[in-house]
Amino acid sequence: MPRPVRLRRMVLLFAAALLPGVLASCGSDVPATIDRQTFVDVFVDLRVAALDAPNARLPQESRERILAGHGVTAEEMLTFAEVHARDPGFMRDVWDEIEERMNVQALESTESAESS
Repeated sequence: MPRPVRLRRMVLLFAAALLPGVLASCGSDVPATIDRQTFVDVFVDLRVAALDAPNARLPQESRERILAGHGVTAEEMLTFAEVHARDPGFMRDVWDEIEERMNVQALESTESAESS
């Protein structure tokens, strides 16, 4: 599992990659998005799976399986991030929740490995 600093850096890079598209699409029409909890659940599942993959790179078929398992598409994930990037406080809370969930999973994995 990555350290919290590495995860925060990864999240910041993800958000920075979306910023140009968000700025270009700032209009009055706000598309509907998936809900926050779905975004968090999917993002955490994708990251956990990637961390278990060779070189921390998740194969496309695995990514598609995780997205389908949650009933969402990659486009819906990006739309959520693009729409909500307009509210930095909201997105900070989302990324904090993701980081917290990743840290909890790392702790649970460590405790599970130690008890085995």
